[in-house]
Amino acid sequence: MNAPAIVTNQDFIAKQDDIECAIREVQRLFDDGDLARARHLARRVYNEAVQASDLANKAKVSEELRAKARLLRANAVRIESLCTISIADYVDDAQAKGMMPKKGRPNNISVGNIFTLDDLGMSPKQLHEARALRDHVRTQPGFIDAVIQTQLDQGLEPSRAAVKHAIGTKTASKEDRGDNLYQTPIEGIRTLMARERFLPIVLEPSCGRGAISGPMGEAGYDVILSDLNDYATADRHGELQHVADFLSLTRDQVLGWTGGDDFDLVTNPPYGDVLNGYIAHALKRIKPRKMALLLNLNFLCGHTSEDRKLARETASRIIVHVRRLPMMHRDGWEGKEATSQMNTMWLIWERDAEGGYSGPAVTEYADYEDYASGPVMSPLGWADVVRAGEIPIEEDDEDFTRETPRVAMEDRVAEFRAAAEAFVAARDSVTMVELRKALSVRQLLAEALIADLIERGLILTPDGDGWCLRALPGGIQPYPAQVDDEGYAQALVLVRKTGKASAAMLQKAMQIRWYTANAHVERMERDGVVSAKNAAGRRQVLA
Repeated sequence: MNAPAIVTNQDFIAKQDDIECAIREVQRLFDDGDLARARHLARRVYNEAVQASDLANKAKVSEELRAKARLLRANAVRIESLCTISIADYVDDAQAKGMMPKKGRPNNISVGNIFTLDDLGMSPKQLHEARALRDHVRTQPGFIDAVIQTQLDQGLEPSRAAVKHAIGTKTASKEDRGDNLYQTPIEGIRTLMARERFLPIVLEPSCGRGAISGPMGEAGYDVILSDLNDYATADRHGELQHVADFLSLTRDQVLGWTGGDDFDLVTNPPYGDVLNGYIAHALKRIKPRKMALLLNLNFLCGHTSEDRKLARETASRIIVHVRRLPMMHRDGWEGKEATSQMNTMWLIWERDAEGGYSGPAVTEYADYEDYASGPVMSPLGWADVVRAGEIPIEEDDEDFTRETPRVAMEDRVAEFRAAAEAFVAARDSVTMVELRKALSVRQLLAEALIADLIERGLILTPDGDGWCLRALPGGIQPYPAQVDDEGYAQALVLVRKTGKASAAMLQKAMQIRWYTANAHVERMERDGVVSAKNAAGRRQVLA
């Protein structure tokens, strides 16, 4: 098999120069009135421009050349559309003068004077489409340029299909688009909520008029609303949105809004030049536990932007809509509804234990019609979340307070420990899925119970296939397991020095597993060093 040819910047520049020359020739033919030849050449130029832009997205050419390829494609669409409109006028004029039959070949037109659509290189269907485009441009001057500019602003490649599709719908100019608000279809957010669960608090930093926050609020989420523009959008409790530029927003500000609780982020971000920086700011500065963005599928293709690379390489999941979502019409649009030509996806990031994000992303596929009437998932419980301070970029969680006590993971483990022990003792082996189903617990709690059982020597570590967890012969061993005295002594020093009796604090300071740290704290309670937990789930250092 031959190796693929390497395309250099010089090769690509030469190809673009050829296309530019061809576009100028089309313009010359058009100006001279040679419409048939102009349209024929324009169609060829368009196809060459499409190939060039596709090649630019695949080859390692400079971003400047990629941008030029998109503009050449836009110019090709524009000149071909103008030729098509002029031919529609030419045909109508010829038919009115009796030089061309309207249908069939009327007897009152001499054979010698007849010319047909074939002579113009156009089919009846193409003529119908040409007239539709011509009529639309008459009612909306600048329509073609508006369609092309909209495609460019949304990160799409201009195409003749986009112009054809936009006929019958009002395409806004850049001035008309104003705040660039395009409401998210309900089908998109329902698909996301049916497949993904989020923390009870969700940040929507480009809330618009509530197309995302409304359905999420109905599902039980507390959605923190913010937008660059004041739409007076309110959440389910009647609290109005914040007015803030997301690119200037900090994590500390968001934590101020949430009362110190960690949060997820869900939004349909603004497209165009700001998109890459918007996502990078969220990943580097805002750092939500999970982030889901509704994006054009083309986001995964090409682009040398470091921000774009960061976004692609750190995503966890891609949920591709196999069916195009309904058209996201501009805010205030009251015209004819249309179907969308944009292929979309939910791109999802999840923060890891170190406070960063990492891939590679797993691709999934979803048909929104499958979720049109079914249930959506409720928010995660507080037992499944961490405090905002438990990621590296923030202070320790003990500095935060809550009016309502949250059930800590150690309490959840203690609650289900006896049931987990009984389930394991009754079988020769157990898998994570079996434990989850038997106890009806979430994945995080099941993992914590498995780790607890391993820590206390009740089950062995996973076998060769990495899934099956084998129960030890002889049944359940006594609890608690023996605690490392040296580690316990170190834990005592830390607790007395800091004045904090927190398993999370010991885990971080000593670089040990949470269950070992918790065993140290429980031993301190038995030894009278720390108190039992109060109503807020906190302990006092007594000695």
